[in-house]
Amino acid sequence: MTAVQVLSWASVGTNIVLYSTGISRCREFRDQGSTGNVSAFPFVATILNCVFWLAYGMLQNDALIWEVNVVGLTMQTLYLFCYVYYTENKMAVMRVLFICGCTSSGIIYYAFFVSISRPVLAATWLGFLCNALTILMFASPLSSFPDVLRTKSTASMSAFLTVATFICAIAWTAYGYVVEDIFLIVPNGVGCFLGGFQCLLFCIYPSRMSSRTVTKTIAEA
Repeated sequence: MTAVQVLSWASVGTNIVLYSTGISRCREFRDQGSTGNVSAFPFVATILNCVFWLAYGMLQNDALIWEVNVVGLTMQTLYLFCYVYYTENKMAVMRVLFICGCTSSGIIYYAFFVSISRPVLAATWLGFLCNALTILMFASPLSSFPDVLRTKSTASMSAFLTVATFICAIAWTAYGYVVEDIFLIVPNGVGCFLGGFQCLLFCIYPSRMSSRTVTKTIAEA
């Protein structure tokens, strides 16, 4: 088995683990009967990331990229439905989704239209956009950063999501390096830094769980 094959399977595996972290959040919403102080931003950012990487994978004819993002898009959409069901700000979230849906549809349609005559330009342009969205996705859990500083607790953040994000970024950075795709290396390299910073927050501001519980959660992730 070649290095590319090993890293491709590792990237897919870590991505699926990353996407599955939303299950625990949805269980929390169900048990609490609300979304509490959890932001919708990470869900929306991840969906947009999956949508544009799916389009990029199709333009580049890279089955690994578009297949894993089909799975991610499906799972994240289900999580977002759960969030909308339990949140008290349904209309605000729906407005954001409508704007994001219309904007992303127009951009992808234009990219595919351009790809008919200038495929390299379309893939490059979409690649830059995917870079920005991937960095946004990795940074999205930090939307709770002000709350963490105010409460001196990471209760509003997910330890499982943080560790999974960090490992996923490492795997995709390595895969991008092997296949020599700068559009994979740059955003995931930034993701390694952001994921490491978020892990550091759990060390500085442990949640209301005991430190032993947090350590166990990270070890299981």
